[in-house]
Order: sequence, then structure tokens, then C-alpha cells
Amino acid sequence: MSDADSAEEEIPDRVSLSRRAPEASITPPQTLTTPPQTLTAPPQAPPVNTKDNANAIRRKELIERFAQYYEINPTLASRMQILGDYDLVILCDDSGSMNTPIHGTTTNRWDECRQLVHVIVDVYAAFDTNGVDVYFLNRQPMLKVTDTKKVHELFEKPPNGLTPMVPALRAILKEKNMDNTANRNVLILIVTDGVPTDPKGEVNVDELEKIMRTERSPTTYVTFIACTDDLEALEYLNNWDCTMDRVDVVDDFRSELAQIREKRGPNTKFTYGDYLIKALIGSIDPNSMDALDE
Repeated sequence: MSDADSAEEEIPDRVSLSRRAPEASITPPQTLTTPPQTLTAPPQAPPVNTKDNANAIRRKELIERFAQYYEINPTLASRMQILGDYDLVILCDDSGSMNTPIHGTTTNRWDECRQLVHVIVDVYAAFDTNGVDVYFLNRQPMLKVTDTKKVHELFEKPPNGLTPMVPALRAILKEKNMDNTANRNVLILIVTDGVPTDPKGEVNVDELEKIMRTERSPTTYVTFIACTDDLEALEYLNNWDCTMDRVDVVDDFRSELAQIREKRGPNTKFTYGDYLIKALIGSIDPNSMDALDE
């Protein structure tokens, strides 16, 4: 075989330029007389916020744990979720009368207040990692409390002095209104054993009522918690929860228990945990106690 024949076998597909097939004619694209339709993408689900989901799961687990530990009615406990939308402030009465024993026991009103604050700080950790702001009438506050050990430190000094509730509440309302750039709801629990007084020791209930009616923002909720078995001392509060919006009045635990059993029967179960939730959500959800009937 010649070298030429070998070359032709090596390149069998080579075609002589002189024998190339004529190129096909190219037809220009037609002009569109109508604009193309815009394609709309199908709606997509919003992105999943894994952090929010994790927080919700953690909160649910903590609520279940607290409900079991404090023997909270399950239906009532389910309403605790709402507390996640509220910043919590506790204003404690540290006047001299808080040294008074309660219900004929060695426990005084100050001890009762300390126990209440201790449990609330413990429970509220499930809803607000910033903690609870604890204020007093006659001493400096402690803000963002998350550790129950701090509560005992706050109550080591015995109570003393008058009941200047008006300036204390006014200062809290002013501070919260100024700081509330995110328009958060604020829940204020006022734990007290008597009537408010001015610097001279004179009763000034009218001034406190004026603050409650005119100086609260629409996002501020207030619950008065009686820390005494002398309910006559708090008669001035009796109608406030009926005549004011976003206000509740709660008696001490033993008095609330007696009232509930008188109304619903002597065997009605009402634990300290139930009492606690009643105090926390009473001004937010006035019908919360109906859950005990479910």
C-alpha cells in the first residue's frame, strides 16, 4: 500500500473543499406581534427560622417541667405561652409592716413575698432570657434577675419604712415608656400588704388611682398581689379590676384557696402553682381561671 493510500485510511472523513455540500439557507426569526407572557413563579413557603423553632421547643419543655413540679393545672399551664410577649417587672413592698406574721404562723409577709418572687423568677426564665426586673419601695432595684440565688440576697435586709408606692410606680412607668422602643408589652406585679402613703405617712390612694388611670400606656398591664391576710387593708383595690382595663387584683394564696373552694366545692384542687399562674396572667387573660373548670 502506498503512503497516499495510508493517509487516506488514517483520515477517512476528510472531504474535498471542492465537493462540500452547499450551506443551508438561514431563515431570519419571525417578528413577535404579541409580547411574551410573564411567567409567575409559584409561591414559596417562608424560610424556616430554626432559632425560633428551637426556642419554642425549649419553652414548651420548660413549661411542662414547671407544670409538673409546681402541680399546675395542664389547661392553665398551656396559657403560660402568652407570657413570652411580656417583659416582667415586680414591685415589692418593703415597708415596716411587711414584718408582720401571716395566718398565725412564724412566716411573715416579707417571707411570703420572697417565696413569690423566687418562684416567679424561676418560672419566667422559660419566657425571657433577660430576666425579671425587681423593684422595691425603699431600696435600689435589681434588674434582669435570672438566678433565684439573687432573690435571697435581695431579701436579706429586713423591710423598713413607709409605703411610697406612688413615686415608685411612676418611676417604673416612666422608665419603661422611655425604653420601650420595640413597643413591647410590660407586665407589672405589685406585691403589697397595705395602702400607699406619702412622705409624711399619709394615705394617698387617690393619687395612686390617678396614675393607674392616666399614666399607663396601652401596653402596660398591672396586677396587685396581696401579701397579707388582712384583706380589709386592701379594700381600696376591690373594684379596680372591674373598672380599669388591664388590671387584676389577687389575694394571698390561702385566701384565694378558701374563696375558690367556697365557690366550687371543698375538694377543688388549687395549688400554689395554679395561684402563681393566676397572678401572672390575670390582667392579661381575665378569663384564665375558667380553665380550672375544663
